[in-house]
Amino acid sequence: MKASLSFTNERHLLHMVQAVDLRAPYAMGHFQTVSRYAVLIAQEMGLPSPMVETMRKAGLLHDIGKFWIPDDILTKPGRLTPEEFALVQQHPVIGANVLDGFPTLAEVVPMIRHHHERFDGKGYPNGLAGIEIPLGARILNVADTVEAMASDRPYKKGYPLEKILSILQEEAGQQFDPEMVEAFMQGLGKAGTDIINNPGAALGGNPVDPESFQLLASALMNWLQFRLTRFPNEAASQNSGRINNMESTPLAALNR
Repeated sequence: MKASLSFTNERHLLHMVQAVDLRAPYAMGHFQTVSRYAVLIAQEMGLPSPMVETMRKAGLLHDIGKFWIPDDILTKPGRLTPEEFALVQQHPVIGANVLDGFPTLAEVVPMIRHHHERFDGKGYPNGLAGIEIPLGARILNVADTVEAMASDRPYKKGYPLEKILSILQEEAGQQFDPEMVEAFMQGLGKAGTDIINNPGAALGGNPVDPESFQLLASALMNWLQFRLTRFPNEAASQNSGRINNMESTPLAALNR
């Protein structure tokens, strides 16, 4: 049975994102920044307004599956073991299956499921390549990786803008859809580099009602735990055989 909860209220959506942010304080603001980059790309591509809005939501929710990745893995300073990386690889499928219960987020689900696919087919969970990957997922791939490169993480320091742009160009046609890279570059030229240098301004500072936030976060956790009991083994089976491919790619250890 599909859930009846609707995320048409902007503050409710932001509260949901903040609940995820609490799981990894080092990444505070990651979701909002990825959302901003995804919108930038979508607008530069001339996509219609409903699709731009969908990309905004997808950016906010893309890593919700990381609720169930242990903190000691997400914040590990060193290289992940194959077993740890296999757990990290589960988060797109977990997130997609969880949100599949919300009718208003139906268009977002395949974007979240496939945002770690690579244009060359070496990504996960399904090893899709080229235009087999949903358009929104190809946009998120660039947006998510740019944010990961630019930000400090427990296992790395943020890259300077020059290095980020160089990697984007080198990986166009490999990790990234070249069209998405071009759109980001053009959008960055128009928006200015402050969009990367000052990501804290990503979506503004909407006030949060603490009581409302706590109630929503509690309800969300209960619902998501229920959903997870419905597919405990699906994520692992979808990722089978993809670990070696991912660990051999240049950006494999960068974006958890």
